[in-house]
Amino acid sequence: MKKIKVLVVEDEIIIADNICRMLSELNYEALEPAISYSEALESVTKNNPDLAILDIRLSGSKSGLDLAEKLRDDYNIPFIFLTSNSDEATIQRAKELRPASYLLKPFRKEDIYTTLEVVVNNQLKTKQEEANTAERYLFLKDGYQRVKVLLDDVIYVKSDHVYVEIYTSKKKHISRISLSEIQEKLSGDFQRIHRSFVVNCSKIESVTSKSVTVEGVEIPLSKTYKNELSQRLKL
Repeated sequence: MKKIKVLVVEDEIIIADNICRMLSELNYEALEPAISYSEALESVTKNNPDLAILDIRLSGSKSGLDLAEKLRDDYNIPFIFLTSNSDEATIQRAKELRPASYLLKPFRKEDIYTTLEVVVNNQLKTKQEEANTAERYLFLKDGYQRVKVLLDDVIYVKSDHVYVEIYTSKKKHISRISLSEIQEKLSGDFQRIHRSFVVNCSKIESVTSKSVTVEGVEIPLSKTYKNELSQRLKL
């Protein structure tokens, strides 16, 4: 069975090494610990951890709270806060970030075992279930929330600089993601027909040499994607 990869972010090296040793003894894959926000993001990009243990107080301009927000919003990686007694404002912000759990200093190996078992069973299994049904829906960041978008409802997607507009049969969603990135998340029903547009082929009503009509909306068809669309629709 594949080991679960855990990233420890702690600027006290002795504590970080101690946690990693305990993780290894508990049959987790402990990545090289990171001591700062920037080191942690480098490790996330390189190693793609399954979850992270974050000290709330890190040296430098950005704290473990800042890192937690980044992991939540951009990587969808569950995290456990590692902390001792903190001021009320810090604890309040930590709660708002909705960590998977907490580890209080000082801790024992048994504490790490219990905490990680709960997180793995609750958080990671949920992520796996979502991955297994990813072809049916997406969760997209829309403003300050993540919304569930059924793929069957999506009519087309339009690129708008660093954002995309997702048009569904019910409403329009705006999300900060590239068109190429969201196309990778969509199922095989979707086809790019222009540098700025991806359409749901099951919604296409008519095609001309220069445009595609999808549920009453006329969308430009570029030469670059015309042949690919023609072959797909057997025109």
